[in-house]
Amino acid sequence: MVGFPVGLVEDLAIVLKRAGCVLSELPTTSHDPFASYDLLIVWADEAGIALRAEELGATSQPWLLMGPEAPILQNPSLYLRAADVIFHPWSSNELLFRTSRTIQRMNIGTKPLSTRPAVLVADDDPAIRMLLESVLRDDAWDCHFASDGREALSMAHKLSPDLLVLDIEMPLMTGLEVLRRIRRDTATQRIKILLLTASTDLKRVEGGLLLGADDYLAKPFSQRALLNRVRNLLSAPSPASSAQRSKTDEVLRMI
Repeated sequence: MVGFPVGLVEDLAIVLKRAGCVLSELPTTSHDPFASYDLLIVWADEAGIALRAEELGATSQPWLLMGPEAPILQNPSLYLRAADVIFHPWSSNELLFRTSRTIQRMNIGTKPLSTRPAVLVADDDPAIRMLLESVLRDDAWDCHFASDGREALSMAHKLSPDLLVLDIEMPLMTGLEVLRRIRRDTATQRIKILLLTASTDLKRVEGGLLLGADDYLAKPFSQRALLNRVRNLLSAPSPASSAQRSKTDEVLRMI
């Protein structure tokens, strides 16, 4: 719980502890990493998020935002960053329902035992996501979808997909920042990454390849081109192999 008034913290703690939750209240000076929690419950009022706003903006953990209705609705940057919202005054049933639903949505769990490769698609454009879903779900892959960079990073850590199809331009966290964090983390370095980019974004493509992307596909693209890229990457060596580095060097020279 982040930034709550003292009396409200006590009320929330009673309800959540009865439901079996393990709670911590994080003050302004806390150095406890957000990543160690399944869910952050954040208080917002007329002043917005008063505590640790910069850290909250960078974390991949889901938020449950709580506060008065009027100031939250008047601040779309808060509303859009939250995984869900509870308007104050709240009920215990609503708190438990939204807490459970948010954790279930975001905590996908470890990669399931399956012979089918897992593909995670991250793009903020609903039309592109619908296209990718219609193409990829007709093939032999388990597909999952994220609508922004923060959600993509969280799902990549929890799902550990074989391939991440990653749009470069996304809200909350850009595709390149997601790529940078994935390649820095030994737990996710093995994920192959296909960048999606506008055809004029060659400099960004170059930056993405230098950060460790495996390939890229320019928008607009054909279904055949997408399927070919995905099949090739799923059958290719891991990103850390010497063959993959040679391929990246060749593409950079072409750019």
